[in-house]
Amino acid sequence: RERESYEDALTCAAKGLQCRPDPALRQEEALSLVGLGSLDDAISRLEAYVKVHPKDRDTPKVLSNLLIGRAYARLSEPGISHAEILKIVERALAYNPEEPRAHLVLGRVLREQRRFAEAVAELELAHRLMPEFDDARQQLAEALSQLGFDYLLTKQDEAAADAWLRCLAVAPKDLETEGLRMQ
Repeated sequence: RERESYEDALTCAAKGLQCRPDPALRQEEALSLVGLGSLDDAISRLEAYVKVHPKDRDTPKVLSNLLIGRAYARLSEPGISHAEILKIVERALAYNPEEPRAHLVLGRVLREQRRFAEAVAELELAHRLMPEFDDARQQLAEALSQLGFDYLLTKQDEAAADAWLRCLAVAPKDLETEGLRMQ
């Protein structure tokens, strides 16, 4: 699988699973399916496995991660409602309540709903849990910028300045911040 030979990896994992129900092989099977572009198959197989083996601790984490990956990807699909995305996130959190990327997806949904203060809270948590993940930083900075402008429109100058200063502190180098600096 690491050599991107997903068909072979899937075949090896399936043969191994015929001999014994090893969680590591189950994860390899799922990750091979993901490599082949069959994310939904990987998710359904892992969900079936988790139902049969509820005491397994690692597989639900992998499943949660795949579900969040599905939710994150679906955010960019046209015609997908926030309710559908939130159902996927809810399923993921049921398998692993500590899934850090869930906060990233929730923050983005809240931003799209123009609920900037709530989005900032979720995205700050995502950034704290994943400080090296560039998208968490980018989305947090953008949400703080939007929150600042939202406060400005309601004549809450101090709150706007605070949001913008927090934005400037976290903003990646490639984010346009000249307008914020002028404000």
